[in-house]
Amino acid sequence: MRRGHGEKLTRKMQQAISALLEKPNVKAAAEMVGVNEATLYRWQKLPVFQQAFHEAKRRILELTITRIQLAGDEAIKTLKSVAQDEKSPSGARVRGALPVF
Repeated sequence: MRRGHGEKLTRKMQQAISALLEKPNVKAAAEMVGVNEATLYRWQKLPVFQQAFHEAKRRILELTITRIQLAGDEAIKTLKSVAQDEKSPSGARVRGALPVF
């Protein structure tokens, strides 16, 4: 890794961040990237690595929230259409109306 002003992550470090987000533990992430587990622990102590890791987690969280919002909108539309459809069985109409309360 280059040190000093404008520190950058190496390609392996970038891969390690992805692996840490994908794998259940540091050992599995290190194996996926092909580095020693101790190396990955050492990288996790570097401010530039920590910042990139937290940014990657933040982006995933934002994407997840967006997906939940979109799915929620579709679910609400579906429930509303069932609740308002007089041809739907009464039980389905009641279940469709429940999220409103």
